[in-house]
Amino acid sequence: MVQFIHTKYKNRSNCLGSNTKLYGKNHNNNTPTGIFSKISRLRSMFLFFSVILPSMIIAAASMISPVFADSSSSAVYGDEGSVENSSNFSVTVEELNALELRLSASDLVLDLNPTSDAPVFGSSDLSVTVYTTNTTGYYLTMTPTYQSVATTNLTRTESLSGSYPTISTLTSTASPSTFASVSDSTTTNKWGYKVNTTNLSTVDTTIYNPTIAASIPLNKTNTPINTGDETDITFAAKVDSETPAGSYKVDLNFTAITNANTYSITFNPGSASSDTSLTNMPSPNPQTGALESGSSTSITLSSSTPTRNGYSFLGWCSVVPTTSNNTDSCSGTTYQPNSSITIYTDTPDITLYAMWGIDSYAITLNGDSGISNFTVNGSTVSKGGSTSLTYGQTYTITINYANGYEAAATPLQKNSGKGTVSGTSFTVGAGIATLYANSKSSKIYMQTMSFSQCTSAGVTVYDSRNESVSYTVKLISLNGKNKCWMMSNLKLPGGTVLTTSNSNVTSSYTLPSQTEWTSTSQDDFCKPRMAYVSSNGEYYYNWPAATARTNSTSSTSRDVGCSNDTGNSVGDICPKGWRLPVYSYLGEETGNSTWRSDLQANGSLTKTGYFSSGSQSNVGLYGYWWTSTRNDVSSAGRLYSYESTAYADDYYVYKYLGYSVRCMRTS
Repeated sequence: MVQFIHTKYKNRSNCLGSNTKLYGKNHNNNTPTGIFSKISRLRSMFLFFSVILPSMIIAAASMISPVFADSSSSAVYGDEGSVENSSNFSVTVEELNALELRLSASDLVLDLNPTSDAPVFGSSDLSVTVYTTNTTGYYLTMTPTYQSVATTNLTRTESLSGSYPTISTLTSTASPSTFASVSDSTTTNKWGYKVNTTNLSTVDTTIYNPTIAASIPLNKTNTPINTGDETDITFAAKVDSETPAGSYKVDLNFTAITNANTYSITFNPGSASSDTSLTNMPSPNPQTGALESGSSTSITLSSSTPTRNGYSFLGWCSVVPTTSNNTDSCSGTTYQPNSSITIYTDTPDITLYAMWGIDSYAITLNGDSGISNFTVNGSTVSKGGSTSLTYGQTYTITINYANGYEAAATPLQKNSGKGTVSGTSFTVGAGIATLYANSKSSKIYMQTMSFSQCTSAGVTVYDSRNESVSYTVKLISLNGKNKCWMMSNLKLPGGTVLTTSNSNVTSSYTLPSQTEWTSTSQDDFCKPRMAYVSSNGEYYYNWPAATARTNSTSSTSRDVGCSNDTGNSVGDICPKGWRLPVYSYLGEETGNSTWRSDLQANGSLTKTGYFSSGSQSNVGLYGYWWTSTRNDVSSAGRLYSYESTAYADDYYVYKYLGYSVRCMRTS
């Protein structure tokens, strides 16, 4: 069973005798007058005082409820207990970041008043108030000692048989309910303290054990405290009947130190903030450290030089840089890595911005024997020459080919270095590069070839509408006029779109699909149809399809015409610059044996027969080709060959029949 009994001192000035650690400029006769006069150039002040547990007279009693010590007190200074104003206890540091530490007007003697209730910690035994204009705040600590010896025990002020009994501190923190419990022997004959800071959102009711001899943290801030930051210390003790009566004390030394003035230099990557290639930024970032006394301090910047693909680091700018043509400039002060910068105490936190200048790289352009030179941004670059291109920019490189050559399937490639190629476009990488252009022998297209390119020996040509097929064309003289003829039949798939730029049409025309037509619909003379026979790879077109006609009116009677079927064809499905031949009685192309013998002699009259009613006929015996000559609504003129003879006969055939198409051109 535990009981606390307290007898209050009558002469409090005696309580503040030689053991009281209250130091000031004038401490004669142990009178703490004029405590803490103004002190300059100090960033911390140490306040020493004794907290005395007065005589505890322990009365033996059985079955008595435990009695705990609650506290209330007032500060007494001067002679015989006269009370001074609390402002007498303030200290002011006269400089920037000044610190003021105040004790409340409370008694430095801890009076333990008996109570039968559990300890109440709502009142304060001691209040310490700190003011500071320091931008980084302050740090308040408490250090327990006894007669200059680091100890946390309460020590009896008077000896007992030559010794000084003590009351130990709590071995661990405890809750008030645990500390108040009679059955909890771990807190018996122990003392502890409780701390509350008024700027905290909640009250800390934990009872702490001051078991460390080093400074005990009480409060810390990171900002100026101009309105006062009060820290309250409340004490409690729990003893049994074996504890000798008397006064017990521990010296509590409070130290309030302004946090060191620090600087912070933040390095901003500028326009490289989202660039994943950015490396070697200063570390740590921000760069921090302590400022010296005075208004400014010279700081050496980090020596790290940032790197970034395609850009050169130009330095650090004290303001946000301006950018023109991907290159930064600084309207403030520019600093280089490892250079000195002045940090001012009133503005210790600054940001420096990285400045970047975009790089240009020498790009070499080369090519095979079919390449003449290149054009980049309007400037001609000779084969094997170089040009300077800007990082990250995309350029279209025009490849100029030698006569007889044209672009290969892959016209441009990157042989080495940085950057990417897409077609004939090049996006500059972070480094030099060599590009190489490829060519191939030129194709001669029927749409663009000149008549002089057609020779009697024959020339291989291509139709731009279906480049998968090549044709041989030969120069043949008919009736004293040179004609350029296709030596094989036209192979143009169904669905091909013909335009005035690639075909002999007056307006855009789409070939019908490659469906085989049947006898039930073959009398529709004006409906364009075509068929493809895979066994011999031949394409067959009826006359409306061969002459690129549309079907605005159809009929199943051979005697009824179509409204748009009038006159000879003025257009057809031949390539631009080429056309169907005309019927023998209306033109010179088909009017004599020269035509027949020359075509036959050149081996171009393959007997492919014709197509009708869903199948081929006369394959290997006859060859049939359309002319542009119309007879009437149901028939048109044809060319044909039989065995070894070629004819332009005077027989007109039904337009619904599927014949081959052979194109020609004149000078």
